[in-house]
Amino acid sequence: LADALNITVEELQAARQQAYNAALADAVKNGDLTQEEADLMKARRALEAYIDKEALTAQALGLSVEELQAARQAGKTIPELIEEQGMTTAEARQAMQDVYKAAVEQAVKDGVITQAQADQILACCECGFGFGPGGFAPRPGFGGRGWGGGPGGFDYPLAPPNDDATGSGF
Repeated sequence: LADALNITVEELQAARQQAYNAALADAVKNGDLTQEEADLMKARRALEAYIDKEALTAQALGLSVEELQAARQAGKTIPELIEEQGMTTAEARQAMQDVYKAAVEQAVKDGVITQAQADQILACCECGFGFGPGGFAPRPGFGGRGWGGGPGGFDYPLAPPNDDATGSGF
């Protein structure tokens, strides 16, 4: 898109961010959102850009990013990798929560988001990711489908879209 518009990728990203901020400001002005809600949405977006989802997934599974990428290219699913690592689903889920929480805490230290915003993001739901109870389903407006294919799987809120036919996200 940047090439078609004859601008740099950075200019395109800045324009997208400006449009997003303007839309949030309009929503606040129109009473559709409170300022606090808009600020939290901005914080979530900043966190989304800050966090390396693939690195977190690899870390949670005890793999290097390269090993995770090789597994993806070989067609392995997250459940298969969990089993190969000798983990239970519950252990893998806890590991995912732990690495995500640590990344959010680091984002606070790095000034990406505030502690209050981190507290809200981590407290959204019982699992700490802002997902629905019992599963790893993305919350509306905060990312897309991730790796795992639905309830009980590992749909990361920050992962790339799941566009394969298997529903595995790999």
